[in-house]
Amino acid sequence: MIESDYIVRMFTLLGRALAKITLLKETKNAGLLKETKEYEEAAGEVEQASRDLLGLTVEMMRRLPIADLHKLFGSDPAIARTRFYIAGLLLRQVGDLAQLSGKEDESIKIYLRTLSLIFEYVPGREDLLSDRLVEATDFLLAKLDSYDLPASLKHNAVTYYENRGMYSKCEDIIFEVIEEDPEFLQEAVSLYGRLLAKSDADLEKGDLPRAEVEQALSELRSKQAELTSRRNFS
Repeated sequence: MIESDYIVRMFTLLGRALAKITLLKETKNAGLLKETKEYEEAAGEVEQASRDLLGLTVEMMRRLPIADLHKLFGSDPAIARTRFYIAGLLLRQVGDLAQLSGKEDESIKIYLRTLSLIFEYVPGREDLLSDRLVEATDFLLAKLDSYDLPASLKHNAVTYYENRGMYSKCEDIIFEVIEEDPEFLQEAVSLYGRLLAKSDADLEKGDLPRAEVEQALSELRSKQAELTSRRNFS
C-alpha cells in the first residue's frame, strides 16, 4: 500500500511538471516570449522536477551509466521502473528544447539516451504501456529511424513492437539485428514461433500475414542451422 501510494504521488507530481513544461514549450512555438527566457524557464522546470522526483540533476540523468541508475533507483522493481519512466519522460523534454533551439545534433544524443531510459521501464509487459509512454516511445523511434541505433536498443524495439502488436515493425528490425548479433537468432526464432500461434486476424492487424511469418521462420531456421554447422567445424 505504501509503495502504491508513493508511485501514485510520483505520477501526480510528474503530470504537473510535464504540464508546466509543455505550456512553456507551446508558448515558445507561438513566439510569445523571448527564446532565451522561455528556454531557461522550461529547462529550469525540468531540472527542478528531476531533483524533486528523482534526486538527480538533468546532467546525472544524461551521463550516469544505466547500471548506476539501477543502484540509485533502489531494489524495489516497481519503484525503480517508475523512476526510469519519469527520467525518460523528463529527459525527452530536454531533447525537445534542444530541437526547438535548433540544436539538432544535441537533441538526437538526448533522444537516444531517453530511449535507453524508457526501455528500462518497458521490458515487454503490455499492461504497463500507458498512453503517455506509448506516445513518447513512438515519437523517439520515429525521430531516430534514420539513425543506426545501438544493438541493445534494437533488441528492445523488437520487444516493444511485438507487445504493441506491430509485427511488421518487428520484422523490419529483426534481420538487421541478426546481421549485427548472430546470437539474436534464437530469440528471433522464438518470436516467430509465438507469431505462428496468433490468429490470422491478429497477424493481419499487425500487417504481417501468416505466409510471411512462415517464410521468415523458415529462413531463420536455415540461418540457425548454418551457424550451428560453422561452429561445429570451427
